Amino acid sequence: GEPTATAYPTRSDLALSPRLSVLRSLSERFAITGSVYRAFRAPTLNELYRTFRVGNVSTFNNPSLAAERLTGAEAGMKTTLLDQRLHLRGTYFWSDLIDPISNVTLSSTPTLITRQRQNAGALESKGVQLTGSTVIRRAWTLRGDYQFADSTITQFDPNPVLVGKRVPQVPKHSVATSLLFQ
Repeated sequence: GEPTATAYPTRSDLALSPRLSVLRSLSERFAITGSVYRAFRAPTLNELYRTFRVGNVSTFNNPSLAAERLTGAEAGMKTTLLDQRLHLRGTYFWSDLIDPISNVTLSSTPTLITRQRQNAGALESKGVQLTGSTVIRRAWTLRGDYQFADSTITQFDPNPVLVGKRVPQVPKHSVATSLLFQ
């Protein structure tokens, strides 16, 4: 077939992503941290203008999508022990995400699932991140991270039954380790 051109209206938006962070050393080995911030993520060109199909799932674009907007805060502590060889950090975090972009199911039949990208309400995430690292040899550092994240849907107009449920694909517990050579 012949390619077709679709005229979309010109769009623009203005967003600021301010961040205020504080680090207060209470001794040579111990400090407390805190920060508050705002951020945004503009919809991608794919989300705005590209419709695609994978198997029996057809996902439509949405040129009316708004930017995702996040407000968050963190508070934590960090310490250094064993003659600067062991570093420990703990952080509590909270964030509120407004207008997250999601694939919303419009209809479902045995042969075709139809979805569209939409701004879908709000999400809240709160939890704790713990990090530890130690120098094992002069150039080698072993690091471990643990995160507990309680991410829930706080508003979802396309399907209000989901309010209060966990956010899909966000693990409640995650662990990571790494060995670094410098």
